[in-house]
Amino acid sequence: MILLIIIFFNYFNFTSQQYYKKDFNSRSPYITAERPLRLALRACTSQLEPFQLDTMLFFPSDLKICASIESNKGINALSRDRARTTHLRPLVFLSIRPVGSSLHCQLSFYGYQGDYRFAPDLGYYQTCQRSISQHLDKLVEKEKDILVDSKSPTSIPLLNSTTNNCPIHSLPGTIRELNACKLKDGQWYELSFRSAIQYEILITEKNIYQQMWVNHSTTFVFKPDREVWRNGTELYWLQRLLQLRVKMKNCEAVRYLLKLDESWSSGQLPVTVFIDYQVRENAYVKHSRHLGNGTLMDGWFTGTFPVWRTPELRTHELCVQFAWPRSLNQYRLCRTFLRGRSSLDCDPFSYYTQYSVASKSENNKNKLIINFVIYIIFILFFN
Repeated sequence: MILLIIIFFNYFNFTSQQYYKKDFNSRSPYITAERPLRLALRACTSQLEPFQLDTMLFFPSDLKICASIESNKGINALSRDRARTTHLRPLVFLSIRPVGSSLHCQLSFYGYQGDYRFAPDLGYYQTCQRSISQHLDKLVEKEKDILVDSKSPTSIPLLNSTTNNCPIHSLPGTIRELNACKLKDGQWYELSFRSAIQYEILITEKNIYQQMWVNHSTTFVFKPDREVWRNGTELYWLQRLLQLRVKMKNCEAVRYLLKLDESWSSGQLPVTVFIDYQVRENAYVKHSRHLGNGTLMDGWFTGTFPVWRTPELRTHELCVQFAWPRSLNQYRLCRTFLRGRSSLDCDPFSYYTQYSVASKSENNKNKLIINFVIYIIFILFFN
């Protein structure tokens, strides 16, 4: 009986510690950064209905693309983070630029919106229409002043928001930059997402206020197509630009193929690639080898390299880092062709593409088929 009482109190003490630990974490004053989850592109619904006939869908010649970015912070996160701090100022900056162009469209929003629409018509926020009209009038007057006096100052006017319900903080400063906000199908774009949260907390032990910043940046490379709807993460859109296919032969050599999207102009925008082979054990790289680098002038490249022979159960993958002139970032893609197995004892007939390695469901299905065949043979033999 005494032993049961001791066990009960120990369990009660443990659960109480876990509860207070969880409660402390929920009331922790430290704020996490706002991060983009996915980029969504879709044909604007206002243009679809008049062109729909039974099951056929016809796109207009001047199709408008509706674009938005979903983030991990919305109204609920704003209420929670405001309760943790004495001051909170979140901003999100979007920069859209056609690939290879010097023009770019810069927008900024008040953070914690959860969803940021930026095309067409700057997202068409009804609460911002009056402020946007005033901003456009200023841009037109500014262009007239430049034509009259080329030496006049070209300061960038900010959006004068007259309502608290408008999520837009600032707009492009010239007519040319404003035109760069319009998305065209078949054109590749780079979209830079940057979030900055400035907040202030009170440290009660020292009776002082402390200011902190939390920042995050991500770049999407995407191409609007004449499709009804498509969305995905940064990696998903990057895979549509550069395909990386990997095939292993007899557990000894690996053949790979790099191929750019057909609409990419390799002559005007040559893509430079750096190819590396690495072997990992969890998060630690145990072996790496630089296979080479070069420029995809023809839009594709293929090569072969030997597999590092090791009895340990490790992950083998091929990684490609690439960029082009005026690119906002250096991008990276990796493909795993041997996961958690020894390179001395692998499947010689395995084929790994850009999409999948042999999945568990397929392996289970094959095992069921083999067991069923053995069972049928066993029944026929004894009958």
